[in-house]
Amino acid sequence: MPATGLSLALLMFTGYLMNLLLPPAGISTPISTLPLTIVIGVIVVALCVIAYRRSRGFTLPHLHLKSLFSAPALFLILIPVLAILGTLLVSSYNFSAITLLAIGLIALVPLFVGWGRFIPKQLWPLAVVLLSLALLYHRSLLSSHLIGADIQSEYFYASRVLANSWWDSSFPTRIGEWSLASRFRPCIPEIRSHSLCRW
Repeated sequence: MPATGLSLALLMFTGYLMNLLLPPAGISTPISTLPLTIVIGVIVVALCVIAYRRSRGFTLPHLHLKSLFSAPALFLILIPVLAILGTLLVSSYNFSAITLLAIGLIALVPLFVGWGRFIPKQLWPLAVVLLSLALLYHRSLLSSHLIGADIQSEYFYASRVLANSWWDSSFPTRIGEWSLASRFRPCIPEIRSHSLCRW
């Protein structure tokens, strides 16, 4: 999904450039709600104008609801449901068989796609979205606390950026230099008024 990668890269570079260019312009808190909303809003409007001018003849593909009730689509929908149910069973009863089944089914989907008979080409975008949700939820719903190898350090540096409303590049650390951990994550909760843990 190149659009997701380009969106993340655009937000990271936007945060970096805002942090670099706005303080000399007199805005001491570049990673705060008002500057982020204005700058990202202008970027979105500019990209919409460019997209409109480039593809005036664009039409949305037709979505056939009948294909959503086919066996392959229902199989794909079942995978995130099993991942969520398995996560709830792991956190409540320490029973992981459903989660392991969901992970096994996730591993089978590329084989079914490569085989080309069970999952038709029109369902490939649905497969990508549903497998992404299954992989996300099978881990993130385990606990309301942060789970991961270096996520606590990333949370610390992103919290510093969120509290100060700017990124301090002089802070001596390897993780503090990461764009995603220390610049991108604070942008979303600042705009959406969510806590950093939800991201």
